[in-house]
Amino acid sequence: MVPDEQSWHDTDSIVHVHAQRSYHMPAFIIGTRAGLEQLRALLDAALAAPDTTTEATLFCTDGEGYGLHVRCCTGREIDRMPTGYTDKEMCPQNRPWPSWMRNA
Repeated sequence: MVPDEQSWHDTDSIVHVHAQRSYHMPAFIIGTRAGLEQLRALLDAALAAPDTTTEATLFCTDGEGYGLHVRCCTGREIDRMPTGYTDKEMCPQNRPWPSWMRNA
């Protein structure tokens, strides 16, 4: 069920993460103040504990909750990961996702 326009408040933890479809396209992170503050706390926790995955439960405007996982990686780890493009034709390197992402 999709809530009507008046159902969500600034105090609700709403965050939408829209990945790039392909290179040079924009990515977007949008949310309510409470959602973005929760995201900031998640980022701070990841920076404080590198190589540890931090997670928060956030919501989309359709009311469905999801786990957002954040991890501070080394440049070497990042270099071995696949790109995050949603258009699979833009991901030719065929690199596997790390186990900590597959098991989330």
